[in-house]
Amino acid sequence: MISVLLAALMQAASPTASVGSVAKPFKCPVWSGTLYYPERAAWKRVEGQAVVNCAVSSSGRLSDCRVLNETPGGWGFGQAAVVMAQCLMQGEHQPAGRADVPITFKLPPTPDDGALR
Repeated sequence: MISVLLAALMQAASPTASVGSVAKPFKCPVWSGTLYYPERAAWKRVEGQAVVNCAVSSSGRLSDCRVLNETPGGWGFGQAAVVMAQCLMQGEHQPAGRADVPITFKLPPTPDDGALR
């Protein structure tokens, strides 16, 4: 189930990440589920973004991720992005290196948002 969600996220994302020595840009997921969403931010309906820098293996697996920035600060988006990024893969075999991985966290609409009418 999680792999299906991650695959859908990767397909819907646009390739705009800055990349260190990795040949291909990393696809930037927009996360609209609650699995990795910071709990306090979800309760307060706060959306955010984070950029993490990760080591990318030749198989495309991410590890050793570090938070570069998060907006807004103090809501846990950086740490959630670190956990989420380590579950992602670049998908194509390429030289090992490091990559910046931007992740956007969006909440699903609620009836109060008027989007479900």
